[in-house]
Amino acid sequence: MTSIKRLKNKILNAYHDKSDGGLITTIIEMGFSSNMSIKLNKLNLNNQDLYKFLFNEELGGVFAISKNNKNKFFNIIKKYKLDHLLHELGSIKKEENPSLNISEYNYTESLSKLRKYWSELSYLIQSKRDNKKTAKEEYDSKINFHKDVKDQIGPRITYTPIDKSKKYSVLKHKPKMAIFREQGVNGHKEMANAFRLAGFDCYDINTNDIINNPEILNSYKGLAACGGFSYGDVLGAGRGWANKIIHNENAYNALSLFFNSKDKFTLGVCNGCQMLSNLKEIIPGSSHWPSFTHNNSNQFEARQVLVKIPKSNSILFKGMHESIIPIIVSHGEGKVTFSKSNDLKKITMAYVDDSGKKTTLYPNNPNGSVSGATGFCNNDGRINIMMPHPERLMHINNFSWAPSKWKTSPWVKIFNNAREWVD
Repeated sequence: MTSIKRLKNKILNAYHDKSDGGLITTIIEMGFSSNMSIKLNKLNLNNQDLYKFLFNEELGGVFAISKNNKNKFFNIIKKYKLDHLLHELGSIKKEENPSLNISEYNYTESLSKLRKYWSELSYLIQSKRDNKKTAKEEYDSKINFHKDVKDQIGPRITYTPIDKSKKYSVLKHKPKMAIFREQGVNGHKEMANAFRLAGFDCYDINTNDIINNPEILNSYKGLAACGGFSYGDVLGAGRGWANKIIHNENAYNALSLFFNSKDKFTLGVCNGCQMLSNLKEIIPGSSHWPSFTHNNSNQFEARQVLVKIPKSNSILFKGMHESIIPIIVSHGEGKVTFSKSNDLKKITMAYVDDSGKKTTLYPNNPNGSVSGATGFCNNDGRINIMMPHPERLMHINNFSWAPSKWKTSPWVKIFNNAREWVD
């Protein structure tokens, strides 16, 4: 807890405890995570063997401190009478080709090569367990990470996200939003929270509710089909849910009417996206939508990746074009498959690498979709489907990493755009 406090107070830049592999392993891990060069000074160890010093696994830690905070840190150490345990190990530096240098052994090695050794066993296991091609792509991305640093753009937004939840919370009358789910769906509470923050009055609607009361959706302005695993995906992701609608007259007619109403909008995320892609026969202007098949990796992919927002007429992505934003994916069947080669259109988001280029390479593209395509809208932009989960990133602290200058999640704009379109 003390280290966390020092990090928050900017006295520490980084901290890592020493454990398996000893000091040298701790230092290398810190080099990997920061992608910075590390130079170890000649150490005065009072006749202690340097090899034992670097590889012993006794209790300890490594602290990264800027020159400006060096005296502050030393004063804290002296306060707790720990200065006799302190060793000034060396320095760190941002370089184009980062390396590890141990001057006492006259040893220098690039982090790229060390990453190659470090990741090899995981790569070999992954090659046997998963897809050999995607395993190699991920292995190569780790090895070559430093080479494209100067070309990296990373996250960027072309607009100012605004949290409007306080403004909307005081309103007495709000548009009704159907949070649509089925047996096995588990993302409905996150989705309800996202639309609630954007000023919608959210209601839990199950497929059976529509079957039992086909007119239930008449008063709703929006419908969000949520993520999860409807019917355990045993008929294919989202297909069981879609078939329940297709083969029930009440649900089929009620949803067909909803989708065709020009004053209503629909969003499908993850399992909801897969389900809606199987309902193209009742969704106007969606004939170009793909179906979704197993990820190239042959694995369920749950990670934070980057997506770029291309220009489209989607009502949800208005004013967001050319932004590159981190987002969460969580799916086993997210690879887009088209019936016709020219169906790749009305794209609302695409996976990109750190330089902002559309990619099919794993793991930046977690499923192998062509041109990185992972979100689509219908012809008039009212009905949107996407595999990633913007509703899971409504607050900055939901991100595993985001630029420190961001104070409001960029994804609030999707839901605010929906509210503004309704208004």
